[in-house]
Amino acid sequence: MKDLRTLQKFHKFLKPHIALFLSIIFFNLIAACLLISIPLLVRVFFDRALAYQDTQLLNTSVATIAGIYILYYCFSIIADYCKIYTSEGMISSLTERVFEKIQRLPLNFHLGNKPSALLARTTKDVSNSTQMVESLLPTILVNSGKIFIIIAILLFIDFRFAILAIATTLIYIWEIKSDSKIISNLADEVALANSDIISRAGERLINIKTIKAFGQERNESLSFAWLIRRRYRTEIKKQFLETIKTFGNSATLRLWGIFLVWYLGIQVVKGFLTLGEAFMFLLFAHQLSAPVRSLTNLFSNWKTGMESMANLNEIFNAPCEENIDTSTDRINFSHLPTLEILNEVPVKFPARE
Repeated sequence: MKDLRTLQKFHKFLKPHIALFLSIIFFNLIAACLLISIPLLVRVFFDRALAYQDTQLLNTSVATIAGIYILYYCFSIIADYCKIYTSEGMISSLTERVFEKIQRLPLNFHLGNKPSALLARTTKDVSNSTQMVESLLPTILVNSGKIFIIIAILLFIDFRFAILAIATTLIYIWEIKSDSKIISNLADEVALANSDIISRAGERLINIKTIKAFGQERNESLSFAWLIRRRYRTEIKKQFLETIKTFGNSATLRLWGIFLVWYLGIQVVKGFLTLGEAFMFLLFAHQLSAPVRSLTNLFSNWKTGMESMANLNEIFNAPCEENIDTSTDRINFSHLPTLEILNEVPVKFPARE
């Protein structure tokens, strides 16, 4: 409930762009429906046009599939265009609001936070919060709806297709989630190490006179070298685990794909399935990967988005200094010749030697 209240609070920055936001959902839904229709047309292409050697139906099927692909890419481009404008508009308004709020915070708040941390709140935290707000509803509606429709169509055709589709979905989820927590923690460590390196370099280079005055060049170099070595070890470990994960997941998906081809081939040979139905299922199974990946990444980045929103909420909820109304309208630097000053002030100039 707390996370939902936080999301609702940040949705007010989406209101000026609500028309573009709804357009994103609308065009993505149309594009998803167009993409889902292609495997059904492929089934017609194999089972009707090729099986009955109907040239007219074959040409019509191919032209229709090509037209649907063109429409799909057009609607996807329009949706991405609307998303760019919505994202940049939200980032601009939120960054302006955060920067204005930071300037009005008391000096104690600035002394208790590093400049790099405040800079991260106006850049990284703003970007993460915006991405979470603008992608939550479209991702859930479009991608979960696409998965549900594909499984429903396959269940209507043959329940075995639905079982294989669910198994494929679970394999895709396992592929994305396997070792993701370890890699995510290592990525956070690398980001922290980079932040420490930048902060240390900035602080020490600014105070270079003090370092030279006390002869601390060697100690500072050793301390900085330790930060670099820590980042080096963490980055090597992260890249190694990502490489193992990539090879492992690729092998799993290839083996599963080989199993699907073998199983569907057996069913076609035995006459339980047609060639068009086999190709249709393979295309549907391939289409499941994108929505599963989008949903999994959304919920994997949920914690990061909530942490960024919490950082921004800390700024928004912090008490500000009193707004003292200062104006320079009444300041006058003109000379008044009638105003006499320094009257009867004895001034003596010593004689020049």
